[in-house]
Amino acid sequence: MPGHRQQVGDAEHFGREAVRVRQDPDPQRTRSGAGTRTVLAYRFEGDRWCTGQRFAAYRALIGDAFDGRVLPDSAANPAPPPFFADLVSTPHSVVTAHLVDEAGHPTVRARDEILAFLTDRLHPHGNRPPPAT
Repeated sequence: MPGHRQQVGDAEHFGREAVRVRQDPDPQRTRSGAGTRTVLAYRFEGDRWCTGQRFAAYRALIGDAFDGRVLPDSAANPAPPPFFADLVSTPHSVVTAHLVDEAGHPTVRARDEILAFLTDRLHPHGNRPPPAT
């Protein structure tokens, strides 16, 4: 049934989680990226919460429609808020807690790319909302 959520087989576990993905009625179209869905994702290289294995699983499931980008751990804010420093203890949140708000910084470029990606999808064909005043 088009548009319903379907769990990818229970046997297909990557780490501790089963991967879920919204399936296109034509799996070949989804895998080739020919459908309208595209995923843009960022992670830090040494992230223990969002691992390279997870990105590989997404790539295996949706093929070229998955655009996974990896930043070096050295690009992470070295002084994140206490929760991240104490409990997460690894570079993890590319555009929030581990963002380094400096022009040209890799995390700022990632933030800007994500915002442009979302704007393009939410306002196709250049139908942009007026700037906030």
